[in-house]
Amino acid sequence: MQHCDSDTTFIAFFRGKLEAVKFEDDNIIIQKEVEVKVFDMAIQQNGDLIISSLENDLKLYNNGDVKSFKSFSPLKTAGVHINKHNQILVGLFESPTPDNPSAKRVSKHTKVVVMNQKSDIQHTLEFDTDNQRLFTLPFRIKTLNDKILVVDLINQNFNGTVLALDYGGQLQWTYKGCGSVDINDTEFTPHDIAVSSDMIVVSDFSNHALHILSPTGEIILCKDIFHLGIIHPFSLDFDKNGVMWMGCGMGTNKPQTSICALKLV
Repeated sequence: MQHCDSDTTFIAFFRGKLEAVKFEDDNIIIQKEVEVKVFDMAIQQNGDLIISSLENDLKLYNNGDVKSFKSFSPLKTAGVHINKHNQILVGLFESPTPDNPSAKRVSKHTKVVVMNQKSDIQHTLEFDTDNQRLFTLPFRIKTLNDKILVVDLINQNFNGTVLALDYGGQLQWTYKGCGSVDINDTEFTPHDIAVSSDMIVVSDFSNHALHILSPTGEIILCKDIFHLGIIHPFSLDFDKNGVMWMGCGMGTNKPQTSICALKLV
């Protein structure tokens, strides 16, 4: 899910559809629809979308048209984000992919690259100071001030961590879950990040929970949202009014999805 400065919101369905919609009261008005597989997306200052599809190419969406933007072959694209300086951050990995249940490992070679609008790579984040790989699979990427936040998946069960790094690749902090959410006796399963000026919100898919962190990575609140009827929180995004929108699932017996909005105070 990606809000624009206007009243338009882009909602992607990974199986192959992207919709530009408006919310009016309790209704969703579809303005435009295009068939394209979307794993993650980020909006440019001119309103175009950069799309990751777990393929070799990043794609560019402009007014209903989709074309290739940059190839990273043989690596594939995962999380994508555009920061306040209009730089494009992309998580890259080598197969097997996270949607391959028979894979015994998530990835062999992973990195996050920072590019300008001409797709020239300016920074590469791959190894720490001990020459160990920083990421297993950079699933989602966001930025806050001068920090890069990465949801890194570590296994096929979608368990993971949240990493904060500077643009030089220096690790600032790591968050591995609060340890107090055990609805399904499930470990931390981060799926997305939403940021505001004073907080970081992480969706915990399997535990039906939200983790709210400070900009320095300390836990502020670990909230079970199952009792609110919100199941399997997935995508997160703040709109211009500070309301956080969430895309979520409805459980294994109800494969539908839903959208809700929360005001965090």
